[in-house]
Amino acid sequence: ILLPFLCIKMYWSSKEKKMDETLENALNVITSSYLRGNNTFIRAVEENIADIQEPVRKVFRTFVLQAEYIDSSVSDSLEYMKLTVHNDIFIEWVDCIIRCQSNQKLKETLPRIIDKFSEQKIVYIEVSTIMAEPKRTYFLMLGASILSPFLLYFLNINWWNILVYNDIGKILIAGHVMAIVVSLVMSIKAFKPVLKEKTND
Repeated sequence: ILLPFLCIKMYWSSKEKKMDETLENALNVITSSYLRGNNTFIRAVEENIADIQEPVRKVFRTFVLQAEYIDSSVSDSLEYMKLTVHNDIFIEWVDCIIRCQSNQKLKETLPRIIDKFSEQKIVYIEVSTIMAEPKRTYFLMLGASILSPFLLYFLNINWWNILVYNDIGKILIAGHVMAIVVSLVMSIKAFKPVLKEKTND
């Protein structure tokens, strides 16, 4: 029952990583245009929207449409856009853009916010290096745990029959599988908090 949720969680993690890369590229090109001359933020987005990849392009396209045809307040449109992407760096960047609407001097702080993507990558590499050996050990133990019931078939066929065909044996197998799934879920959770905590530091 838990296996589909586990697969979705792993797929979502890979999508988040790809989303961060796309978001970093988009914020970089838009910020560069925004800092150039007296460009307005809407103009900076319009200049680069064709080069932004999906799904981030859709976020900025919606912003432009809302700012030009629905709500003339750029700040209100930015507040709405902030809700469409769940990324702390993006939210901080949008908050800074909102403040820039009343104080243009704050535009110089935008590149420093985008640099946090690079810092996040460095931390991710460091954490991956630190966690490589424990993860390798864990997956070896996980493989041994999965194979251990099948070893009974070769060691003692009577034990195997008791384990597979006896009610108590079936309960033991169910508990064994549940322990494997729970440990796998906990191992995935154990990695992400380390990354977030270190990034915030």
